[in-house]
Formats: sequence, C-alpha cells, structure tokens
Amino acid sequence: MSRSTRTQFGLFALLVLVGLAIGAALYVKLGDPGSPDSATAGLDERAACLELVTDFAEYPLYYLGEEFEGLPLTGCNRTQTPVKYDLEGKVREPATDFFNFHYGACTTLADSSSMCPSHVQVTVDPPCGPTLDGSQTMEKVPVRGVNAIVKPDGSVRIETPNVKVSIFASEATVAASRDAAIVAANALAGINAPVESVTAADSLDISAPSAPVCE
Repeated sequence: MSRSTRTQFGLFALLVLVGLAIGAALYVKLGDPGSPDSATAGLDERAACLELVTDFAEYPLYYLGEEFEGLPLTGCNRTQTPVKYDLEGKVREPATDFFNFHYGACTTLADSSSMCPSHVQVTVDPPCGPTLDGSQTMEKVPVRGVNAIVKPDGSVRIETPNVKVSIFASEATVAASRDAAIVAANALAGINAPVESVTAADSLDISAPSAPVCE
C-alpha cells in the first residue's frame, strides 16, 4: 500500500470514527431515556410544543393537557403537504394540514414490529380535512354532546363544524383501544385562542359562526 493510499485510508477511518462519536452523543442526548439529560430534553420539547400551539389560531386545537392518565405530553407537531396533481392536471392527493399530540413513550404493536406509535395520540384536522369512508358502517358513541365515530382500528373520530379530532390509543386489542380512546375523548380540552376556555367538563358541540364552506 502506497503512502498516499495509507493517508487516504487513515483520513477515512478518522472521519468514520468522528461520525460515530457524534451519532452516539446525539443518541444519548435525544434518544436514551436513561440519560441524565432526557428529562430536560423532554421538558424542552413540551415547552416548544405548547409555544407552537398556543400561538396558532387558524383553527381550534384540542389536546389532553400536559399529562393524561399518567402519560406525559411528549411533544406535538404540525404536518402540512401541498396538493399533488397527476400528469393531466387533476388532483391526485389533496393538501393536508393537521396537528399531532403525543402522550407517553413509543409502543410497539403486537402485530407489527415496524410500527411504534405513541401510547396515546390526538390528531386535529381543520373542518375541511379528510372525510371518513362513508361505505363502512361504524359505531357511534355519544361523547360530550356529539356523536363520536369508532373506526375499525378502535380509534375515535369527533367532528364538529369547526374541527375534526381523532384519538388513537395503543392497546393490546381493538376493544381496549376503543375504550381507552373514548376515555381520552371525554378528557379533551382546548389549548389555543378559539377554544382555550373549553375544559373537559364542557360540551364539544360548539357552533362556529364563521366555519368555512368545504368544497
């Protein structure tokens, strides 16, 4: 092996070691629940989440508080995607805009080693968000003045004139997920300006005088 080749190999090995060291440091900081910094990181994420949603006023947001059934709010995020068109200019996928609130640690489902959702997740869509498949007959359960729809996977969907809220609870069976999601639905509270006065004791059947007309 020539001197230049050895030098190049040495530099490559050094870069690999540096990369591994940085990756390990990031894992301890963000991904290791046993690290001394994990509690602080969790609080930082929660604070950033609350700051994000309390300043948001485009549509109402509901969540389960900073803790639900012993599960801490571990973070939230807003997801937006643009409308997608096919080659003929027709809409292939509509635009999306929704918030997710995560409670508890990631839980691996028994039937899928690749999925690892939060133990409880609340998804909030604007009123013109995705509609449910009308071809399926789904159970309806009264929850705080509205009929909550129980989906085949056990998640619960609540639709009002100004918002759509879906709740998923990761449990061992669909029936257990359904029951846990209904409990969570009864604990929903408003977090941003449009519904900040709504508590778990209030009805979710809130009229929206200026609710948008969905196409």
